[in-house]
Amino acid sequence: SDSHAHTMQKKKNQDEKLYRELNTESYKKMIMRFEQVFNSNLSEFMTQLKSDSDSHAHTMQKKKNQDEKLYRELNTESYKKMIMRFEQVFNSNLSEFMTQLKSDSDSHAHT
Repeated sequence: SDSHAHTMQKKKNQDEKLYRELNTESYKKMIMRFEQVFNSNLSEFMTQLKSDSDSHAHTMQKKKNQDEKLYRELNTESYKKMIMRFEQVFNSNLSEFMTQLKSDSDSHAHT
């Protein structure tokens, strides 16, 4: 049917748009940075978890330092822009996805 072909073309266009977005240099850098921060925090977390011989006070200070470091990281302009962009792309695709889902369920209801 025309509706199905149109739906499939729209989906293909959305996929291509998302693919282009995901292949931009800024997106790749953002993901690499996210991975670095995540791995660094994961590594620190695992180290902290293993070193239960540390005193409670020392552990709490270390945790506080990590929290402050993370807070500073999360408050950088580039991070805020990255999150805003991620949110835009996500919301845009979520909205299209939900529309698609509704249209799919509507067309199934009519068959």
